[in-house]
Amino acid sequence: MSFQPIVPPAGLATSATGDLFWKPNVAPDRQSTSFGTILANTIQEVQKAGNEAHEATASLLAGDGVDLHQVALKAQKAELSMEMFLQVRNKVVQAYQEIMRMQM
Repeated sequence: MSFQPIVPPAGLATSATGDLFWKPNVAPDRQSTSFGTILANTIQEVQKAGNEAHEATASLLAGDGVDLHQVALKAQKAELSMEMFLQVRNKVVQAYQEIMRMQM
C-alpha cells in the first residue's frame, strides 16, 4: 500500500526548510500592479456582476426564456461580490483610521 505525497495547494510552495509560504501564480509583470489599479479592477468586476444580474432579471421579466435558477445565481453572485467588496473597504478604512490614531 503506497501513499501519495501531500502536495500544497496552488500558490503555496515550500522553502528549503520545509516551511510553507505564499507564492502567487502571476507573471512577474503583474506583481508590480498598484493598489489603485487593483481597486479599479475590483470595482469594475463588482459592477459587471451587478449589471449581469440586472440584465438577467430584465430578460426573465420580459419572458426571453431565461431560467429562473440562472437569474437567482447571477443575483446571488452580484450580492456576494458587493458584500465582499464592502467588507474589504471597511477593513481598509479601519486600518487607515488605526494608522491615523498612532502617535509619532
